[in-house]
Amino acid sequence: MKKSKNAKRIIYLTTAALMAALTAVATSFIKFNTGINEGYLHFGDAMIYLSAAILPPPFAFVSSAIGGALADIIAGAPVWAPATAIIKGLNTLPISLLFYFSKKKKNRIITPLTCLMSVASGFITVFGYLLAEGLMYSFPSAWTSVPFSIIQATGSTVVFILLGLGLDALKFKKRFFSFDIPKPDSDILYIFEDTPYLNITNKCPCACTFCIRQNGKSLGSAENLWLKKDPDFSQIKETLDAFDFTDVKEIVFCGYGEPTCAYDNLIKACKYIKKKHKGVKIRINTNGLSDLINKKPTAKAICENADIISVSLNAPDAQTYNSLCNPKFGDESFDAVINFIKDCKKYCDDVRVSAVNVLNDEEINKCKKLADELGVKLRIREKV
Repeated sequence: MKKSKNAKRIIYLTTAALMAALTAVATSFIKFNTGINEGYLHFGDAMIYLSAAILPPPFAFVSSAIGGALADIIAGAPVWAPATAIIKGLNTLPISLLFYFSKKKKNRIITPLTCLMSVASGFITVFGYLLAEGLMYSFPSAWTSVPFSIIQATGSTVVFILLGLGLDALKFKKRFFSFDIPKPDSDILYIFEDTPYLNITNKCPCACTFCIRQNGKSLGSAENLWLKKDPDFSQIKETLDAFDFTDVKEIVFCGYGEPTCAYDNLIKACKYIKKKHKGVKIRINTNGLSDLINKKPTAKAICENADIISVSLNAPDAQTYNSLCNPKFGDESFDAVINFIKDCKKYCDDVRVSAVNVLNDEEINKCKKLADELGVKLRIREKV
C-alpha cells in the first residue's frame, strides 16, 4: 500500500535525525588534528554522501548541515560551525539532486554517477573550506590546509562507496525507502525462480486443462496475478522503471494470460526494455496463436524485439491439442501453432517449444519427433 504523506515525512525526519547524529559522531570522534587554524581531518563526510543518497534534497541538506555543525562544537572548534553548516549542506546537492531528477537505479546507493557526484561533493569541501578559512584567517594559511581537505574528500568518498556497496548488497533502499512507488492492486511484474516475469494481460484464447491459473491467484513473488483490467503501456513502463535491473540477465513475458493478446503493449515493452537495459535478454512464452489472435502475421515483429521465443506446443497432433487446450479457434489452431514456430525460425536464433507432462510416453515421443522436424528444442514442463 502507498504510505500517506505524513507517514513518509515522519520516516524522512527520523532518518534525517539519525544521519545528523551519525555525521556528528563520525566527524568529531574519528578525527586527526591538522594543527592549522583549529582544523582537523576526518572521513565523516561519508555519512553526508550517504544521507544525500537516501533522503530527498531538503532533508539531506538540513541533516548534514546540523550534523556537521554539531561535530565542530563537540570537537572543540565551534568557530567553524557556521561555515561547516553551509558547506556540509552544499555537499549533499550533487548526489541528492542526481537521485531526485533521475529515474535510473533509484533503489541503489552506489552507481557510476553517484561515485562521480561524490567527487563533485569533494570539490565543494576543498573550495568551501579554502574560502571560509581565507575569510576567517588568511588565504596564505588557508592554502596550507588544502592538501588535508583533498585527503578528507578522497577518504570520505572511499568510505562512502564501501558503505554503500554493503547496503546495496542488503537491498537497503529497496526495503526501507521504496514507499514512493505505489503497489498496484494486481502484479504486473513478479519474480519466479529468481527471474522477473511480466504479466501484461489475463486474456487467452485457450482453456488448457493443465493451466496454472486453475491453482489460485499467486505464483512466485506475486500476491495476485488476476488483473482487474489489462495495464496500458504507461503502467507497464512505470513498473519497469520501478524495478531494479541490477544483475538481471533475462526477463520473461508470461503471466496469467497470453502475452500476444496485448500485442501492441508487448512490442512497446520489448522495445523499451531493449533501449533501457541493453544487456537483458527478453523471452516471450507464447501459445503460438498470435497470428489468429491479431489477424495478421506477427512472428517477424515479435522476433525482432525479443531474444528467445518459447512456444507451448503441448501436443503432437491437432486432435490431442484440441482436447488439452480447448482453443477458441477450433481445428485451425494446431496448424497455426506449427506455422508460427516455422516463421519464428526464420527470424530468431533461439526458438523453443514445450509440452506439459500430462502426455503419455507415446505422445511425448511424438512431440520430440515433431520438434526435431521443426529444428527446435523440446522441453517437458512439470505440471504446477
